[in-house]
Amino acid sequence: MTKLEFLGIYNCPLLHFGDTSRILDILPRDRPKGHEKQITLDFYPMYHRGPPNSFGEYCTGSYAVTWDNSGIPTDLAIRVMLRRIMRQAKKQGLDIVAEGTAFRKWLENSPCQEVAKTIEVFRDPESTPEMIAAYLDYRKFQGKIHRLKQTVDKPGYSTW
Repeated sequence: MTKLEFLGIYNCPLLHFGDTSRILDILPRDRPKGHEKQITLDFYPMYHRGPPNSFGEYCTGSYAVTWDNSGIPTDLAIRVMLRRIMRQAKKQGLDIVAEGTAFRKWLENSPCQEVAKTIEVFRDPESTPEMIAAYLDYRKFQGKIHRLKQTVDKPGYSTW
């Protein structure tokens, strides 16, 4: 891979969103010391459309990540992993979530809402932990810190 400059992986059935960090781990390998040219990655993880009857009153929107409606808040899991992926890619000099990238397109097609604003908050060094938390669990807090504080300030609330 010493001469590889661009790697595009699109909707491969064997590589899903959870493999993004592993792919990023592989990219810098086999590069000569002092090699300035980083590999450009364009990755669109496997997109699962889900079963035909997955959209209804009880659908939690787990499509994109899994084939079936698992009943878990996959948007929360995506955001938690996204934050880690963005930090890892930044260390490697990659902007995996830039507009026009396949990865960004996958995020916009996923169950996550307000992808652009979430990316902005995750990138901003001035973002407070409260802002980040309000965007991590967007379904619950809609990015609003006061909603987060209302929940945390309730008697008997526990983070465990």
